[in-house]
Amino acid sequence: MHMFAILAGLWLIFPRTLGRKFPFIAFSALLWGFGIRVGRCGTFSKEGDLFVSNHVSWTDIPVLGVTIDAGFVAKSDIRKWPFLGRLTERYGCLFVAREQRATARVQADALKALLTQRDIILFPEGTTGNGQQLLPFRSSLIGAVANGRSRIVPITLAYRWANGAPLGAKGWDMFAWVGDTDLLTHAMRLALAPPIYVEVIIGDPIESHCRKQLALDAHNTISRTLASSEYP
Repeated sequence: MHMFAILAGLWLIFPRTLGRKFPFIAFSALLWGFGIRVGRCGTFSKEGDLFVSNHVSWTDIPVLGVTIDAGFVAKSDIRKWPFLGRLTERYGCLFVAREQRATARVQADALKALLTQRDIILFPEGTTGNGQQLLPFRSSLIGAVANGRSRIVPITLAYRWANGAPLGAKGWDMFAWVGDTDLLTHAMRLALAPPIYVEVIIGDPIESHCRKQLALDAHNTISRTLASSEYP
């Protein structure tokens, strides 16, 4: 964590022209420190896609950060966090207030505009789940790609122990970041856990003119992939 903080701090200081090597190295160091090994299955087809992924822990951010060169849709309150708020803003994240339904259209338009510049990763569950059950997908921001040239690409994060065994109920209780557990407490608990392997599985692009259909199709795809990857 100290190594991550140093590298991330340097990235905030140096000019943007240096590119994205600093965050990649910082994410890699963080994952190495926590004993999390990352693999990838599948390829990308084009730029300007909206990636949607299941969400179980803060570790999803560095895992996706070392496998996909894309920004994130983040909750607006993260912008106010010391240090991490500046990092997420510099990384190119889109901050949204998910609880403000009245501004959903404005936020979807902002996402649509950002997709013309780079790929974006969205966690449509809106929060972290317990790892054992995929929560319903919210479709409001997914509407940014309906009737457009961009597509949804489902991304499945399949976690298991490094020896190949499923995490199981006790493993998920330790690993999933849910409820009122603060970040530091969860990180210390994770640091004491056995090594973990996560496979980033890139699905086929999904297209539809209906945002609710896009959300449903992505949810079904990720749910099926999680079920099939439980026992590698």
